[in-house]
Amino acid sequence: MHARLPIAIVLAAACVVARGATFTANQEADLPDLIPGNGFCNVFPQPGAGPCTLRAAIMETNALAGADTIDLLAGFHYTLDREGQGDDTAALGDLDISDDLTIRFFASGERPVVSAAGIDRVFDVIAGNVTLLGFTISGGAATSAAATSGGGVLVRSGAGSVDFILMQVSGNTAELGGGLYNAGADTRVSGSVFRNNIFRGDSTATPSGSAIRNRGNLEVSYSVIHHNSGVPISLPDAPSGTFTPTANAIDSEPLGAGSGSVRIANTTFFHNTGTAINIDGGDLELSSVTIAGNTERGLGMSDGSVLMHNTMIAHNGLADCAIAGGVATDTNRYNLDSDDSCALSGGGSNHVGVDPQLTPLADHGGPTPTIWPAPNSVAIDHGHPLFSATGCEDDDQSLADRPVDFDGDGAALCDIGAVELQGDVIFFEPFDRI
Repeated sequence: MHARLPIAIVLAAACVVARGATFTANQEADLPDLIPGNGFCNVFPQPGAGPCTLRAAIMETNALAGADTIDLLAGFHYTLDREGQGDDTAALGDLDISDDLTIRFFASGERPVVSAAGIDRVFDVIAGNVTLLGFTISGGAATSAAATSGGGVLVRSGAGSVDFILMQVSGNTAELGGGLYNAGADTRVSGSVFRNNIFRGDSTATPSGSAIRNRGNLEVSYSVIHHNSGVPISLPDAPSGTFTPTANAIDSEPLGAGSGSVRIANTTFFHNTGTAINIDGGDLELSSVTIAGNTERGLGMSDGSVLMHNTMIAHNGLADCAIAGGVATDTNRYNLDSDDSCALSGGGSNHVGVDPQLTPLADHGGPTPTIWPAPNSVAIDHGHPLFSATGCEDDDQSLADRPVDFDGDGAALCDIGAVELQGDVIFFEPFDRI
């Protein structure tokens, strides 16, 4: 259904080179471009191209027509130090993007880091179609009167589409959307990690998204959201929000939502502070999702509807779920909860009130960390038997194929949750469990 999506997008992004100008940010210093729009990235008064900072490259691409590309270098730490919130030219404060742009790193070597060092958020996407590929965004802060939304990245409603591919978004803080605030654009997150982002607000009554706050169209796939503080993903009044495979959006506070539609697939939410997903209205679909070990609830819904298939919700602090009586539920589709709080129909295809025997979050290969079921878990080979819109995904969070006949009974069925345990896995006792 969504097979190899990150790889396909990476290959597409790699081909952007021929579409417009390409600059290499070969300086870690934070200096502006001397003459934006002259076709040269140059921070010193000399003819032609010169030393090129990330800020200067963005200023230059904003002034050029068409889709441009900025290449980052291995091991570089691009740290912002030009204070000045409220500037939309990229000359001061955050890095404002107002035209089609790809910022990328897909070479070998240490992942580059773009840090705001607490002076502002990191990126402000004002307009254009933007791709961010293969680097780390950290140190962003949107906690002042001039900037409250999107500690790592603010995507404004006037933007076109924004893709996060193989990204690390960590250590950012905001009053609304610690890692990312999508104000109304089409935003996709694939093969990425959101962790240790913080919602700074003092009111627990206002869902704000420690990892992600969304008011537009959002898709998260093959990703992990963990150890965020506040509300991990929030979608108030969103027209639609889609999280596909593996948004380990967890370790942050709940996903609060108003009246949008949300799709989450092949995603892991782990050890976020508060509730992993909180929906106050609209439609929610969970497909092959693992929601475990969050401090309050895995899923909270006060209004709207939920379609859940091939999903496990287990070992969350207060309860796995808190679903109000008025919520329309369609959950009789090969799901599992550990405390019988998720409105799953007993018997049939669901597994209610059982321990799935989960191991801790770890790097098991693939683009993001995952949680494996233990070899004796009831989740193994008890997933949906069909590949369909409401059945089994055709791969898992790690991009491994589904299904695998792990128990060797001759019937290959999907595992419940974000991960399909492969036949060549070896466990050594004793092993830790969540």
